[in-house]
This record gives sequence, C-alpha cells and structure tokens, in this order.
Amino acid sequence: MAEFEPITTQEAFDAAVADRLAPFADYDGLKAQNADYASRIHAFEMSELKTRIAHEVGIPFDLSQRLTGENEDAIRKDAQSLAKLLKPQTPKSPPRSTEPAGGSSRRDALRAFTNDLMSKGE
Repeated sequence: MAEFEPITTQEAFDAAVADRLAPFADYDGLKAQNADYASRIHAFEMSELKTRIAHEVGIPFDLSQRLTGENEDAIRKDAQSLAKLLKPQTPKSPPRSTEPAGGSSRRDALRAFTNDLMSKGE
C-alpha cells in the first residue's frame, strides 16, 4: 500500500480533486437526459390513461387523445361530457304531411279516368 503523502501545493490539490470527480464529469448531461426520459414517460402514461378512460366511457379510440386534464378525475370529467355529445339521440318524427294522402288531385283524377276507360272497354 502506498504511503500517505500530504498535498502541499494548489496544483496537486486540483489534480487530486479532478481525478476524484472524473467519473461524475457528465452529471449535467445525465441529469438532462433523465429529465427528457421523465417527460416522455409522463406523456406515455397520460396517453395510456386517456385511452383507458375513453374506452371505459365509450368514446371512440380516435377521439381519446382529444381529452384534456392533468389528472384522472379531470380527464374522466372531460370524457363524460364528450360522451354526452356523442350519445345517439332519438330521431324526431317527421313533420306531418300537408298534402292529401294519395298524391296530387290531378294525378288522382287522371288515374280514376284511366281506370274508368279500362273497365268500360271490357
């Protein structure tokens, strides 16, 4: 084992500190990379949460990414309000016809005249 040698100059101290800190030289780069990964993980988790809630509420998959909110309760509330808009409405009955039943009166008259001609010819 090497014998202890005291540091007597600033240059020797700086060299010893640099040797000790060399493994941590890229700490800022790793910290930035970690922040990037954390944001990507959060985005994937939010996407999965929106898709799951949309499926539970009955919203089509294509519309699941349109949901907004920062937490599950807010996203669920938005999904339920969107589902109300997408719910099929009962069709309204068509308006009552104002025309006489059976077509126009001229057409009925021609049909009756033709039927009369045909029945008299027999």
